[in-house]
Amino acid sequence: MNDNLKDLLAEKILKKKYTYGIDFKFLDIICERKPEKLYDFANEVVESIIAEGAKKYDEVLDVLLRIKKCMSKEDFTNFVDQIRARVRLSS
Repeated sequence: MNDNLKDLLAEKILKKKYTYGIDFKFLDIICERKPEKLYDFANEVVESIIAEGAKKYDEVLDVLLRIKKCMSKEDFTNFVDQIRARVRLSS
């Protein structure tokens, strides 16, 4: 896939409101093509997983593993801290 097509796909992914059950490969696309938007997008994905009410720790872990490579250590740590706080509140 050429870079222009990847950029177009990334823009389309970011415009859509995602809910629980998305293909986590979208995170990889955002990571590669729009890393500056990854934090907010991943946050939206995690919120939708947590909102399901079930303990979907494996899916949250998948999000974390995918985004870690694209975030600074500080941003990643902040992201994880936010998830911990949300999980505590939803328990």
